[in-house]
Amino acid sequence: MASFNTHISSGVVLGVAALIFIIYNAVLPQPGAFLIATAVAIGSIMPDLDSDTSVPFHIVSSLLALIIGSLTYIYFKNIMSDNEDIILRVIIAVLAVKFVISPIIKKLTKHRGIWHSVPAVVIITLVAFLALQLVDLNMRLKFYIAVAFGAGYLSHLVLDEGSSFFRFKFLIFWSPKQSLGSALKLIVESKIITIIAYVIILILLFASYPYFKTLL
Repeated sequence: MASFNTHISSGVVLGVAALIFIIYNAVLPQPGAFLIATAVAIGSIMPDLDSDTSVPFHIVSSLLALIIGSLTYIYFKNIMSDNEDIILRVIIAVLAVKFVISPIIKKLTKHRGIWHSVPAVVIITLVAFLALQLVDLNMRLKFYIAVAFGAGYLSHLVLDEGSSFFRFKFLIFWSPKQSLGSALKLIVESKIITIIAYVIILILLFASYPYFKTLL
């Protein structure tokens, strides 16, 4: 398994690479390119929300709380005029994510469980796409950002698999770790968790369908 610092570094590198590619090829305006680069970098460390060690968990949970807090502010800013009420809702959202939702995820999952799987990539991408509907952005840009977030998430799993696969003793003998195959998987040990994950995907696809139609 790659270290947390390695995931952070690779996420930043991938984000910068995406930024350079988008700007150089004039795929999107610069603000959109920066959003996509940021999404890749953030997505690349999100799988560590199920980390067994405290530092990665607290960093990722704090980042997730910040994202949800920002989306909460943007959403209520458009429908409410009382700043005190808006700030109160933002504080509640941040505290709920940081001290309720994140610990529950950590409690209910194990490292390299469902949180490290291909279904998780799909779920995270769709959740990001739906969450972005709270923001006043071009629908195609929302789609690109969500895909970038999922791509960053997937890069974390690929890096984990690579660190398990490319392991040699004495620089000669190939000796893959026992964790090989535990990141890029379609099912987990628990059949119930696997079924729940795919049901969630179907629900999210159904909820996203009206927005996907606007992209066609």
